[in-house]
Amino acid sequence: MKSLFWIWVFKSFQRCLAGRFNANGNTNEQHPFYCYRVRFGQFPLTEGAFSSWRFWGRNGVIQRHQQQRLSQTPLRDLPSTFATKAAASLTSASIAATTPHDTYSQWFDHYNKEYDDFDEEYAEYYDDDDDNIFHIEDGIVTTRRNPTKEQTTTESTSLKVRKRKSQQPATTTIDIQKEQTTSTSHILALTQPIVPISINMDHQTGQEFASPDAMDLLADSGLQMARLDQSDWIEWKMHDSTKKLLKDHTEREALELGEVLVYVGTAKQDGHGSHLPIIKTKAMLPLSAHDMAELLMDSSKVQIYNKMSLGRKDVQTLAEGTKIVTNLTKPPIAKSSMVSCTMMHSRKLPTLSSLLETKKRRVKSDPDVTEAEESSPHKNNNTYLVVSRAVPGMIDGDLKDLPRNDILLGVNLLEDVGENRCIMTAITHVYSPILPTILAKTMGVSSAINFVKDIRDAFNQEEGS
Repeated sequence: MKSLFWIWVFKSFQRCLAGRFNANGNTNEQHPFYCYRVRFGQFPLTEGAFSSWRFWGRNGVIQRHQQQRLSQTPLRDLPSTFATKAAASLTSASIAATTPHDTYSQWFDHYNKEYDDFDEEYAEYYDDDDDNIFHIEDGIVTTRRNPTKEQTTTESTSLKVRKRKSQQPATTTIDIQKEQTTSTSHILALTQPIVPISINMDHQTGQEFASPDAMDLLADSGLQMARLDQSDWIEWKMHDSTKKLLKDHTEREALELGEVLVYVGTAKQDGHGSHLPIIKTKAMLPLSAHDMAELLMDSSKVQIYNKMSLGRKDVQTLAEGTKIVTNLTKPPIAKSSMVSCTMMHSRKLPTLSSLLETKKRRVKSDPDVTEAEESSPHKNNNTYLVVSRAVPGMIDGDLKDLPRNDILLGVNLLEDVGENRCIMTAITHVYSPILPTILAKTMGVSSAINFVKDIRDAFNQEEGS
């Protein structure tokens, strides 16, 4: 087989060896690149591809800047007669006065200009990608030894030898636009209720949320999760205890009685933690929405409502109301401490101002509406939103060796319903490697209820004292 192969190779170079340097059998000494215009079997080998393949080495990088290397090293594999002719052409003044890259460009441009007819003659060979054995990619040449085998290429757009029309390299503007598109797509994915698997959570450092637009998107996702009973992302179902309560009471009556309403969500779309339950609770708290939002954002007070916490530390402030924190916890079932790194954001939602203005206009125009109604507790109601999302890429130092708890999504919607009272709608979606999936629902519901009870106990004691 080797003998047959080499016979075929030498017959392919027959015209060049006989002094007929172009593919049509015509000799032309004025153009040094003609000696490289060889028909490789049935497939034409252009001087552009040939020069890239031979002159700039198998590694495909244009790096030969010396005339001596141009005239000797690249031709070591060719028959001596052909090498002599080629070396003589390369040492001409026109070639020696240019850089390797300029020489390549001149040959390739000249080829594109003068050999369109040749393209048409051999177009049948160019239509099939399997016939193409050479690729030029931004000055990098790769070979396809076997069309059925996988070919390694770069991410840049491929300029194939069969493409005879000159192609301009991608401009910086196009590259920037591509980066911006990728960045925008990344932020959109990272601010969804369920983060797609395509996003590597281990690489998220929180800087993705430094933009106000990114925070707006995440806040909007959290608000929809809290407000809507059903969505394209989550299917909510009442917990059994909540079903029993709402048979005899309205939701507001149950909340006034001090009950904690629990809903269990199932993800409708695949993503990080989509196999885990999402827990939503609604409860009345003995403090204002503003005070509760401040409590959640204050790292020094985290142990008031999280008995398993060993302490939370502020790592970085991204903007007003936005920061990154690390929290160490020691769950009873864990053998060692666990670490979580989370981006937290708090904002006031000015959703009631338009309603108040409408009520004032009603009082003035409708005598049946009294001033007492106008001055109801809802007048000074505030609504706050606190959202959080895991950014494990910020974990460093000794904490990297600890097992992680990732808050995939945390939402706290806080709505005043009177003086020093608010209704909290809390959503928790957590991944913990030490917690079996079969226990995730039970433990999630229990932790959510205990969270409410701990806050109530802490502030009821303050009121009693």
